[in-house]
Amino acid sequence: MKAKKILKGIALALIFSTGLLTSCSKENATNKVLDRMAMEGNRLCPMDVDNMTRWDSITHPASLTLAYYHTVAATKADLDWMQLDWNQVKGMLISNLKSNPRTASLLDLNIKFRYFYFDSEGQEVYRTEILPVDYKINE
Repeated sequence: MKAKKILKGIALALIFSTGLLTSCSKENATNKVLDRMAMEGNRLCPMDVDNMTRWDSITHPASLTLAYYHTVAATKADLDWMQLDWNQVKGMLISNLKSNPRTASLLDLNIKFRYFYFDSEGQEVYRTEILPVDYKINE
């Protein structure tokens, strides 16, 4: 009886540790992909996204996270004057993540995306983080 309990305990420990190792190795493999994506993305930078926005760089600053850096061709004062709705910008970023084949393939891996926007004078004008809960709504 006691031997069965010990064997059950060992079996549960093995199952738990195997799952934990599989999870860690999956995360490590995903982080390697993110490193490569950042390196390849930076080869394209700087790149004009539209007539007002330039994509400057991409980094992989933390586990399961990509960060994109942009410059807007306007000053902070100009942006304030235009009364830009940054909540709308976040919605557009989420839509883009879902429709872009390179990023859409990452969504099942629970990647966090950070976006930083700077004005033409180098001042940060907007930052946001898009979490899995943000892009998995209404799937």
